[in-house]
Amino acid sequence: MIMAQQYYFNTSKTNMGMLGAFVTRTFYYPSILFNACFNPLLGQSWYNRIDEHVILGALPITFMTKRLAKDHNVKGVISMNEDYELRYIYNSEQTWNLYGIQLLKLATQDLFASPTIPQINKAIEFIEEIKRADGTVYVHCKAGKTRSTTVVVCYLMKCKNMNAKEAQEFIKSKRPQVWLRKPQLDCIENFYFEEVAHTK
Repeated sequence: MIMAQQYYFNTSKTNMGMLGAFVTRTFYYPSILFNACFNPLLGQSWYNRIDEHVILGALPITFMTKRLAKDHNVKGVISMNEDYELRYIYNSEQTWNLYGIQLLKLATQDLFASPTIPQINKAIEFIEEIKRADGTVYVHCKAGKTRSTTVVVCYLMKCKNMNAKEAQEFIKSKRPQVWLRKPQLDCIENFYFEEVAHTK
């Protein structure tokens, strides 16, 4: 079993600055509650398996931990959340450790930003490491729609030989509520040309 550990990868502030931070922090917990109440009514799952080694989902709340480890063979978690998003209803590092789950933290601002290419490469390396241990990685942000989806699209492009359109359509077939905006689409395009195209 891989010993649990935590990785942290620092990111710089986005150009949205204080306004973006104010919006995302103000609406964070109300939006969590909204998702918890309305996802079932809309037929949307909290998380969905994308392939044999990757699950894409919303913030894994503490009571889900045992089920993720036991029923879904989760051995790694990638969090795209900023630190303030991980207070109160998210596992401590020690709790992940108890279940033998590695944690990779790649803090990215919600709504107005996308992961960096170094972050995405770090995430893909982490997924490949867990795959070698025959485990599953749970990739999440707050709602499992934008930041984490960007990472999984890039993973599919790099590791499953898909182009951007194919990867996005494949994910939407598994998790219809995903929502990529211009910053994320630009990031995906840049990742493809910098990290994938030359390998074709």
